[in-house]
Parts: sequence; structure tokens; C-alpha cells
Amino acid sequence: MRPQLIKHLFITLVCSFSINLIASTETANSTSENQETAEAVDANSPTEAVQTNREEIKQVVQTEPIKPSIDLKKLENEFNTILETFRKKSSEDQKKFIALLEKFTSQKTTYTEFQQQWRALAYNALDFPDNFPVFKQLEDILKKVPDDNEEQETLAKNMRDQIFKATESKRIEVNQNFKKLNAIRSQILKAELQTNSINIFGQHTGAIEDIKLEWRLVSYQYQSLIQQKVSMLKNNIYGGFAGITKIVIEAFLILLVLCLPFIFYSFFVRFSNLLDTKQKEFFRKGYRNKNYRNMALWIQQINPFLTWVSIIILVNICEYILIRSTIYEFFILFSPFVIAYAYYRIFRIIIEMSLTRVLRSIGATNKTQLKERIVGTSKFIGIYFFVLYCFLYTVENAVSQGLIYIQVNSLAYWVSFFVLSYAFSKWSDEIASYIEHISAHKVFKKIADLCKGRFKILFCFPAVCLIVGHIVFNWLSNWLKRFEIIKKLSLKLLRVRLESSQKTTKAQQVVVPDEYKQTFESYFEFADERWIGADNNFFESIYKKISNWNEGIDDENTMALSGEHGVGKSYFLKHLEKSLKDKSIETTYISINEKLTSPKLIEKFFTTNLNVKKVKREDKIEGEDEDSTTNKKRVILVDNIQNLFLGKLGGFDGFNTFMQMINSNYKNVYWVCSLTEQSWVYLNCVTDSTHYFRSHYKMPRWSDKELQQLIMSAHNQTGYKHNYDKILFSATNQGHHNIGETFNIEERFFQLLWEQSEGNPQVAKNLWINSIIGVYGKHFKVGLPKDVHLQDSNQLTQNMLFIFAATFRHESLNIKEASEATNLPLGLVRQAYKRGLEEGMIVKNNNDGRYKISIKWMHAILKHLKRNNYLYGSS
Repeated sequence: MRPQLIKHLFITLVCSFSINLIASTETANSTSENQETAEAVDANSPTEAVQTNREEIKQVVQTEPIKPSIDLKKLENEFNTILETFRKKSSEDQKKFIALLEKFTSQKTTYTEFQQQWRALAYNALDFPDNFPVFKQLEDILKKVPDDNEEQETLAKNMRDQIFKATESKRIEVNQNFKKLNAIRSQILKAELQTNSINIFGQHTGAIEDIKLEWRLVSYQYQSLIQQKVSMLKNNIYGGFAGITKIVIEAFLILLVLCLPFIFYSFFVRFSNLLDTKQKEFFRKGYRNKNYRNMALWIQQINPFLTWVSIIILVNICEYILIRSTIYEFFILFSPFVIAYAYYRIFRIIIEMSLTRVLRSIGATNKTQLKERIVGTSKFIGIYFFVLYCFLYTVENAVSQGLIYIQVNSLAYWVSFFVLSYAFSKWSDEIASYIEHISAHKVFKKIADLCKGRFKILFCFPAVCLIVGHIVFNWLSNWLKRFEIIKKLSLKLLRVRLESSQKTTKAQQVVVPDEYKQTFESYFEFADERWIGADNNFFESIYKKISNWNEGIDDENTMALSGEHGVGKSYFLKHLEKSLKDKSIETTYISINEKLTSPKLIEKFFTTNLNVKKVKREDKIEGEDEDSTTNKKRVILVDNIQNLFLGKLGGFDGFNTFMQMINSNYKNVYWVCSLTEQSWVYLNCVTDSTHYFRSHYKMPRWSDKELQQLIMSAHNQTGYKHNYDKILFSATNQGHHNIGETFNIEERFFQLLWEQSEGNPQVAKNLWINSIIGVYGKHFKVGLPKDVHLQDSNQLTQNMLFIFAATFRHESLNIKEASEATNLPLGLVRQAYKRGLEEGMIVKNNNDGRYKISIKWMHAILKHLKRNNYLYGSS
């Protein structure tokens, strides 16, 4: 019911009840006195008293005041007129403001001139909407609208919606204008501070007032948001059921946004715990499969960061999803603090991991309460930077980089220095210990002493910076060493530094016991259980290709393997033979150890070794040609096919015969042939024979880790012990023995061995023997691997270089073959080999009288020959 109607009904009922009560009382009191009169009056006629009461009631009802009528159309027109005038005025003000911005942007303005405009708009923003009387006028008109019927209620709701939209539109406009002005103010302020045109607390007398104003503006950004939400709440309440629905939806969204980080944090923590469990499981399996171990290490590295990185990604996704939502402004005001907290936790993890690594490198992992100290340090440093970031972000978001921001940012450099100095001074002993391990130089010793002295709070932080620089340099160096040329260069520089420190020490010849040599070298004789491959992936690719042929997937049946002498071609083929036989694939290994250059000798050799019969076509093997009905498949491994040619006129006939043989249509035979790298390059350049091989693989060089495994496995068979010379310790920490994992002397030794041997295991074996500098019973000392330099020998003649180059191309030659290959007299060849034997560059096989380049001098001579164009191609 309407309020006025209820009021009228209530008055009528009260008046009627009062009149009836009075009439009944007067009738009872006057019954006896008016007996005669009553008898004379007719019973059916109304009495005079009743008539009087009815007249009075009618008069009371008729005299009730009536609410004056309101002209709704007039109120609506007045409301629209004021609102339209406000909008036009607002549009004009916005144009003036844009013109003002363009003026400040295009013309150079002093900070004092600009500040007047900034203050005016700042106070304007702070007083919003109180400094806009138009909103008060509109509210007054709204209050005049009655709510007696639905039409009036609808008009009031529309007016209320328009007031809310106008208020929020103006609020957004004021805030945006103010942010634009703040950006210009920040640029002008920075420019004048850099040119010393202004002193904030000197010439600029209004600085204190401006700082107070900035403080008010910082709080205003949150106050404004609250005002906006309160206004929207009021407007939705008056909107009835639809408005209440909007309130509920927005409240739910805000609650969801506030709870999402906690919900997902709980989820990611559980996921992280699951990864921890998997990591332990993979570590247990890692002893049998290195892939599990790699997976476990990968989980160990990323798992601590996973939760917080996921929170950062989640917040950014939410920001994208809510960009058109009504709570977007609320979300972007608080989401940076959530992201900052996630970065704070990541920062703490990095600090804790770095401190743990440094402490482990100096052997400090067993100290009591070490973990608590690490966590305490990371939390102290992390909270400081987290609070600093949040403060600067809040200020910058409100007033850009104004007076408060500039002052706090400037002061933060000094505060940060003392905060970090105080935090790291708690680790002065550990920092000093690490500095001493970097180098034994006096400068580092002095820095370490200062870190432990009375003023350690001033020197610990610079020392930490030095440690960080050292760690980053080592990391970068190790990363660059993935590129072989960088790794070799760094190791060569290291070798030069080490050799220069040995100049005063005269080298002594050490006799290595024959017992050790025999046991050590016997390990390099083929035994499949001792197989150590240079690259397991390389073996797998060869094995898979042959398996595909055996299963009918691939019809290619010829393959060439090339590699320098000593890299392990023969060992590889023998292991391949064993592996194929284990898979029930018939495999035959033969090695050509003598020169066979005529077709008849080659036919005889293969007939004898492969046990085949001649047929009408001599280039075919009976039972294995294309017309054969047998399905029996064979793999033939032929080693040292460089012995099938001689670099002279007619010296390639035998090799061509062999090429025709392996390229005949033997559908059930697979040929795998090996030869030296220089022979392969030579044949490629002077003949077309090598294109008969359907595929070619170059044997990979061994890595330093693989060489270390090979050498140490052979060494462990001897029963001898060893340690390293002190000169090798200077390669890492300048003379100090280090128990940390960062400074691994054995690892550094084999890196030097790898660099000098160029990944050749036979060269590495020779260098290991020659690096023994002291034998003491069953114990010996290992020094720097001895390098050889061609300039240390007598001057090599041109003829000697020709002969050495021919020897490389054929791997081994006797005097007659070398004379034919170089077209030089026998005496000259004999003299060249004799001098090579004297220098140790040439070795002779006393069984067959053949000469080859010494494994010790192989790389030095090869580089010299290439440099002087006696050899070509790459090896």
C-alpha cells in the first residue's frame, strides 16, 4: 500500500471509533430524563445526535490536508538540463586539458610553472566529487521525485543511474588526466634535477607541500576505488532484484580473485611434493639408466621455482580474462603485489641455492644450523627488497616518479648497500675462505683479511660481488666450452700459464715400470666387456641402419667409416661384430694388414678369408647374387681398406676391383669398410671410387669425460695409486688443495689431456704414460701432460715432408712403396725415415718393415703438413 492511503484510513478509523463511543455514553446518561420525549419520537427515524456525529465525521475527513501535486515532467527536464550542461562543460574542460598537455609537451616549461597546474588538478582529484556542486544539485532533484507509483519509481531509478554513470565517467577522466600530468611532471622534474636547475629542499620552497600532497594522492588511489565500489553498491541496491544480483556476482568475483592465489598455491605445493617423490624415484633408477638421472637432476633444478612461476603466469592469465570485467580496476591495483611476492620467493630461492653452492665449494656443509642461517639471510634480504619494491610501485602508480619516488630511490642505493653489508657480514668467515680459494695472490689474501677484520661490514659486500663475478665467469667459461674451439682456446691459455711456471724446473726422465705398462696397455686390447664407446649415439645409428637392412626396411648395403689413426675404428668394428652376432646376424670381421694393390691379390685375399667360390662373373659371390634364391644374410666388416691402394700410376686398380665387388648386386651382403681419415680425403680428391659407398660416417672424437673413464679404468687394473703434481692445483686455486666440487683437479687434468690428444684415445694413452713424473714403489705422481712442438726438432727438409705426407695418406708404407708414392729415390726415402726414427717422429714395425707416423707426433706433424699445403682436406 501507498503511505498516504494508509494514513487516511488510519485517521478515519480513529474518528469513527471515538464518535461511536461518545454517542453511547450520552444516550445511557439521558435515558431517564428524556423518557417522555423518547416515547414521542418515532422508532424508525434517526436521532438528532446521530445526524450530528455523522456530519462531524464527514467534516473531519474532508478537512484532511492533501499532498500537493508534483510536475514530474518539469523535474525531469530540470534534471536533464543540469546534466547536459555538466557534460558540455566537462567536454570543454577536457579539450582545454589536452591543449595544456600539448603545450607542456611541445614547449619547454620550468618545474615551478608546471607545478601550479599540477597542484590545481591534484586538489581537484582529492576533493572529487565534493568539488563538483552539480552532483549535489542532481541529488536534490532526485529527492523531490515521489514514489507513489511505478512511473515515479522508474523515473527515480533512471535519474540515479545517470548520476552514477556521470560520476564514474568524471572520476575516470580526472584520474586519467592526472596520470598524464604526472608523467610530464616526472620528466620535467628529472630533467631539472639532472641539470642542477632545481634543488628539491633548497630553491624549491614548495617541496614539503608537494610531498604532503603526494602522500595524500597515494592513499587516494585506494580511497577512490572504495568510493567507486560504494557508489556502485548504493546504485545496485536501489536497482531491485537485478541490482542485488549484480552485487552478489561482483562480490563472488572479488572473493574468487582474492582466493585464487591461495587455491592454486595449495595445488602447486602438492604437485611440487609429487615431483619430489618422483625425483627420489628417478635417482634410484639413475644408477641403471642415465636418462632417469638426467630427469631427476632436471626436476631438482626447476621444482623449487615451479610454484611461484606458476603463480605469476596465473595472475597474468587472470588479468587477461578480467580485462572487460567490472572488477578489472580492482584486480590490476592489487595483482602487482601478488606478482612481487612471487618474485620475492624466487629471489629467496636463488639466494639460498647460491649460498649453498658457495658453502659446499669450500667444504662448509657440515656446520651446525647452516640451513637456518641461509634461510634467515635470504629472508632478511628478500623482505627488504620486497618492501622497497612495493613502496616504490605504490608511489609510482599514484603520482608517477615524483618527489617521494626520486628521494626514496636515491636513498635506496645507500640503504641497500648497508642492508646487504650487514646481511653478508654474518658470513665473513665463509666469504674470506672462498676469497682465499680464488687465488693465492696477495691482493686476495688482503681482501680475505679485511672481511674478517673490525670493519668487515664494509668489505663483505664488495667481496661477495667479487665472488659472484668469479662464479659467473666460471659459468660463462664452462658454457662457452660447449663450443670446441672456445674450450681448446681456454685450455691452451691455461697450458701456457702452467708451462711458464715450470720453466725453472728441469724435466727429468722417469722410467715407468714395465709391469705397469703391460697391464695398462693390455686393457686397450679388444674385450667386449671392456667396451667404452666414444659416442653411444654413434654406435646406435650404425647398428640401427644395419638392423633396418636385415629386416628389409632399407636396401642400402655399403657403408664407409673413416677416422684418424688411433681413434678406435678397429675396436668399434669388433664390438659391432659381437653385437650383431648376439642378434643372430651372421657377421664376419677381416682386417687388411698388408698392401694389396693388384686385382688378383685382392680376389685371392677375399676368396680365402670369406670362403667363397668363383663363378662365371668374377665380381660376384656364388649363392649371393641378385638371382639367388637363398635368404641367408651376411654382414662383412672390412678393416684398413687404405691398404688396397698406392698413390702411383696403376696403384688404384686393386681398390677399384674391390669397389666393383662390394657394389655388385649382393642383395644378402652388407659391407662395412673402415679407413683412415687422410686416406678417405685423398681418395675423394683423386678418384671417384668413394661415391660407391651409399653412406659414410666419420668416427667421433672422444670427450674429456670419456677419456677420463677409459684411462682410469685401465689404470685401476694395475693396482697402482697416483696423485697429482702441485702445478696442477695452480690451474684452479693457485696452490691450495680444495675439497669442493668446483675445483676438481682430476677433471682439469683430463681436460688438458683431451685438448692435447684432440679426443684420440691412443694419443691420450701415450700422454698419460708420459705425464708420470715420479714413481715411488706402487705409487706415482702425475704432472702436466707433455706437449710436443715441431719447432723443437731439427729443420725438416722438403723431401721429408713429402714422404711424411705420403705416409699419412696410406697410414703405413715400406721404403719401396714410399719411393713409388713420392717418386723419390730409395736412398732419399731411407734417409728421411732414418731421421724420423732418430727424432721419434717415425715408428717401424720390425715384423713387416713398414713405417708409420708416431702417435706422439701425429697431430703436430699433421698440422704442419696442412699448414704448408702438403696435405689437404680436414681430418
